[in-house]
Amino acid sequence: MPIDGDILKELRRDQGYTQEEMGRIFGLSVKAYSSRETGRTKTSIEMLEKMADHLGTST
Repeated sequence: MPIDGDILKELRRDQGYTQEEMGRIFGLSVKAYSSRETGRTKTSIEMLEKMADHLGTST
């Protein structure tokens, strides 16, 4: 599912996380996580829900 990478990046930064930390939290490499922020990789609904829950926002 395509997501707005700028929103994901903003939420991550607002929470004080690095891409490396987010990758670790979700079991992804830094490159895999970064690809989601740039829109090069589609994010599953399940992963999107986990990210939203962790970042305290809705999908």
